[in-house]
Amino acid sequence: MIYSLILLVSMLLYVVLIFRMRRAWIRTPYNQPEDHEIPVTIIVVFRNEAENIEALLNDLDQQNYPSELIEVLMINDASADDTVERIYRWSAKHHLRVEVIDLFARSKAFKKEGIELGLAHARHENVLLTDADCRLPADWIRSMTTTDYRQLRCGPVCYIPTKTFWSDALELELISLSAMAASTIAMRKPILSNGANMAYSRKLFFHSGGFETDKKKDSPSGDDISMLRKIDQIAESHIRYIKSRDAIVKTRMPESFGEFLNQRIRWAGKTRYDLFSKGSDLSFILMVFYLLIFFAPIILVFSFSWILLVSWLVALVVKWMADVLYFKPILEFFERTDLLKAVFKAELIHLIYIVPVALLSLFMPFTWKGRKLTHG
Repeated sequence: MIYSLILLVSMLLYVVLIFRMRRAWIRTPYNQPEDHEIPVTIIVVFRNEAENIEALLNDLDQQNYPSELIEVLMINDASADDTVERIYRWSAKHHLRVEVIDLFARSKAFKKEGIELGLAHARHENVLLTDADCRLPADWIRSMTTTDYRQLRCGPVCYIPTKTFWSDALELELISLSAMAASTIAMRKPILSNGANMAYSRKLFFHSGGFETDKKKDSPSGDDISMLRKIDQIAESHIRYIKSRDAIVKTRMPESFGEFLNQRIRWAGKTRYDLFSKGSDLSFILMVFYLLIFFAPIILVFSFSWILLVSWLVALVVKWMADVLYFKPILEFFERTDLLKAVFKAELIHLIYIVPVALLSLFMPFTWKGRKLTHG
């Protein structure tokens, strides 16, 4: 009886939170690109990306932005394939300024050290970051660039669509995380960002103390969340979500269950030290609701109760209805309203794995780019 009551109360809190985030998303204004064309540096930290690197370079070369204002720094994190050779071959045939810089990491924080190395070599103040397995729209640079050097810009990210049983569920999940980033930024409680689509100035990075003052500076992931937290604490700075279809970055979807599991364990570890940070109340509501829904059927197996069964089913249906209403304006923005029919399937898949993955992230190592790592 008590469990059922707590479950229903958490359900109501979840619905309130979902509608607050929906309203925040709708109120987030569409981005209007600035007229100024200023020099920009693109930093890409890569490792073993031979299959993807030329597509990214082609996207950068085809930007609707003066090529003489673009500097691309490719930070090589000990690639063992022919990614570097492919970059050099591509550069020999194109005019875009591309420089390869080798990273000799001192810790397991490879991505963070790579970004720091790129910032140290950057010729321009305005810096954009993306990943080597991403695809960029033609106006990405124009959409993400600003002359306001106090501003951190977070952009939308989604998966490149594929046709597998769970692809629509994974697409919905990443879109929901991108929308949550926008909503919580609008609510002034930022809790999420995605390093595949970010922009900030060198001045802002070094003013924040960079990753050197990060309490989890040696963690192999979390460069994006770290900068979000640190820049949010700077009084004169501000964080902006770039709500523009011209800024949507598409990234590759996990191709196997093992790759999916490793990615989610890595993601879950990003926020393990943020329980008492700004926005933690939002995370707490979500965490409690997911825990209660996950453990309810397990309790029913060992101690059946009609009250608990009905409460659990009501919570699932109400969550599904709230999620459909939440996703509708978001999927209209991403031009993927066809995914609305997959919300219930995505909900079930999400509820099955999210709690185990969160627990596994506390102690289980994960594989990333051929390395076996821990959050530590």
